[in-house]
Amino acid sequence: LGWFSELFGPLARGYWIFLVLLWAAVRLGTHGVTVLLAISTVQGLWGAYLNTGYFAGEILHSRLTAYWGYTLVLHLIGLTLAIYIEGLKRSETCLRQSEESLNQFSLAVRQSSNLIVITNEQAEIEFVNDDFTQTTGYTLDEVRGQNARLLASGLTPPDTFTILWQTLKDGHAWRGELINRRKNGAIFVAEQMISPIRQADG
Repeated sequence: LGWFSELFGPLARGYWIFLVLLWAAVRLGTHGVTVLLAISTVQGLWGAYLNTGYFAGEILHSRLTAYWGYTLVLHLIGLTLAIYIEGLKRSETCLRQSEESLNQFSLAVRQSSNLIVITNEQAEIEFVNDDFTQTTGYTLDEVRGQNARLLASGLTPPDTFTILWQTLKDGHAWRGELINRRKNGAIFVAEQMISPIRQADG
């Protein structure tokens, strides 16, 4: 296997550092890669000066042309790897924090002691919390996609709904009383605040 060593020996000696850089980028980040690159640069230069190692003879034959080219490529690849991997880690951290915040918000809404209903622009119910179910007797599966007038008792003055919808169309929150009907037919009065929710694009 002498031919194998002759063919791949120099290659291994010259490029093993890229594997170490990859490890450093993953485990140590940009600062660790920078330190490793500095050590590698000094080590290569010192080896060329002593006429030993991968760059033996460089000072005499090419005035370190190969050494500086190799070092430049090493720095570019190492720092690019470190920056890219750190970006992936930050994105993963932000995503995890966003998921945790969303889960906390969802839990707070679901377990809120106030009756909460979320509808689309057509007043079709998309979400209700636990207090809605306890108050009205309807579960989310029963009301999802139903119009919010499902709870209407017919006893709320028509002017109330006129003012309500106009207020929401103007982008403001409405607060007032609605006379609603539970699933079992019982009438109840709900003090409610209804707010329009807009996407970032309006």
